Amino acid sequence: MCEMCVSEVLAAQDGLSAKEALLQWARKVTQGYPGVNVTNFTNSWRDGLAFNAILHRYRPNLINWNKISDSSTSARERLENAFEAADNEFGVSKLLDAEDVDVEKPDEKSIITYVSSLYNALPHLDELSKVSFKYMHMHLFLHKLLCSFFSFTFKILLKSFLKFPPSLLLLLFKSLFI
Repeated sequence: MCEMCVSEVLAAQDGLSAKEALLQWARKVTQGYPGVNVTNFTNSWRDGLAFNAILHRYRPNLINWNKISDSSTSARERLENAFEAADNEFGVSKLLDAEDVDVEKPDEKSIITYVSSLYNALPHLDELSKVSFKYMHMHLFLHKLLCSFFSFTFKILLKSFLKFPPSLLLLLFKSLFI
């Protein structure tokens, strides 16, 4: 079922199989993370960095990347960290155990199933980018609008104050600061 979701969303784009589409997504979201090189659904996941990189990409405050990528952190600790975080924060069931992934050649189908679950549970970066872009433009628009409003209001107030006699203005300002 999860592979069907991935193939519907990703595979239709480039005519890829669900497996290739999922691998392409994993590469995309882990791109730029030091020590992470997703090339397959077996050895690329053994050390736990790829799982943590995916979660960190979507929720940076959830994963302490400096700590998790440190060489003193074992593969099993990384894997446990990722599986716990995915379960607690995104509702992705712990389908894998760290000791089953931290082996010479992890089971490809198990990794595919778990990564598919992650894909389905996480918001998609393209959607997030569009939303961020939209909010950024809305923020800029509101900022300009408020600046114009305050500028206009200040000009009206200034013109109104200039009509008062100086002695009255002096009393008004003194009452503000006393």
